[in-house]
Amino acid sequence: MESLEQKIQEAEEFRDKYFLHHPGSVDSVEKQKAVREKILPLLQDIPLETQGSSSSTARYNLVCGRILNVAHEYDPKCEKHLTHAIKMEPSLGEAWYELGECLWKKKDYESATDCFKTSLERKRTAKCLCALSMSLRQQAQQIRSNDKGSKEKQEHLFAESSKLCEEAVVLDRDDGHAWHALGNAKLLQFFTNCQKNFNLMQEAKDAYEMALSKGNEYLNPDLHANYATALKFTQDYASCIKHLKDACTYDPSCGETKETLQSLSSFLLQLNEAVKRKGKLKPKRLLRFQKSINKSDLGLYGIERKETSGSENIKRLREVNFLDLKEGSNGDLITCGKVIGIVPNSETRIGNRVVFSSTFVGCDKTGSCIAFSVYNCSSKFGFIIGDSFAVPEPYVIDVKVDGLKNINASGTSSDIDFRLVRITDSWIMAKNGKLLSRDFIAYCEMR
Repeated sequence: MESLEQKIQEAEEFRDKYFLHHPGSVDSVEKQKAVREKILPLLQDIPLETQGSSSSTARYNLVCGRILNVAHEYDPKCEKHLTHAIKMEPSLGEAWYELGECLWKKKDYESATDCFKTSLERKRTAKCLCALSMSLRQQAQQIRSNDKGSKEKQEHLFAESSKLCEEAVVLDRDDGHAWHALGNAKLLQFFTNCQKNFNLMQEAKDAYEMALSKGNEYLNPDLHANYATALKFTQDYASCIKHLKDACTYDPSCGETKETLQSLSSFLLQLNEAVKRKGKLKPKRLLRFQKSINKSDLGLYGIERKETSGSENIKRLREVNFLDLKEGSNGDLITCGKVIGIVPNSETRIGNRVVFSSTFVGCDKTGSCIAFSVYNCSSKFGFIIGDSFAVPEPYVIDVKVDGLKNINASGTSSDIDFRLVRITDSWIMAKNGKLLSRDFIAYCEMR
């Protein structure tokens, strides 16, 4: 059995490294065929002594099921073997887990969840805890937002999902899949909680980093794609691009990841050009915008408290130009300018949630230009060229990506290098001298 176990592990590694060893292939069907050709002979290698008593016959069916489960696609023979195994020996927790994985591929999620729960009643293992965690997240995402108590149900399921993953990494801190699952759970918790607790986002990113350092989990394209989602939202674009490329390397057949990489690359190239070319405005028009910027653009942020009763809750901030801002947080400062360019932004998808942002290029009274990215915007939010804006306590990100190329376009690569102000709550801004209301906020939408 030790020799067979080694062969099963080799088959799993063959599956995970298939596209690395076959760089010319981008066909998932071709991969499935190759994996099946690798695993089917292993059924003949099962030791004969496993076909004796009732207990060992159950073990035989378990081994058959496990071998067939190496393939990513559902196999009815796999389900048959595993069903026989648990009928003969219901105490086999491993068989319950494998059957759950098999039924999950069949999209029989309810039965799969029951199998995972039964397996955990026999023995709590990291891999089964992760499987049940995934199942709870899937249940949470299926809850319709207009159902009574839907938000509370979702938050409860996501919290339970996180707890299961936390238990999994305690049981086996070297299990990369467990760390990956924990990252997914924390990421979804962050967005379910209206992005208020940034500790959850950091915990998600830390978990993904741990997953990359454990075993062969770095070969999992989903890990790189999921990590890229977190990095894209936090606008660490250089790392995001890297992991999207890694995801495409480990699974070149995934069209969705390629589309995300292409969309993000195109967006960054457009934004970089818009900043460098000052929104492509003619010099005279740009100069007219610069001269029109004045203190009134600050709205209530620029009014002394004694001048109006409506400003007593407005924090007094010192106005600075774009070049006076430092990378990171700029507390007690405010900057204002004119919109000189709008750059359409791509969506960020987290499960079946969609995060929207609005991106524009602004100039200040000195003619300096930087980008602004506003998250969680409702359909009411929007700027047009010529609008004035003011951003209190701006958070600045220096975006640098070396050698970025639009993969659908010919030509040389471009180095991305521009400064961006990240705004997570649109209602703190002033637009044309007036503060925006909370009606302009819209957190994740379900899709």
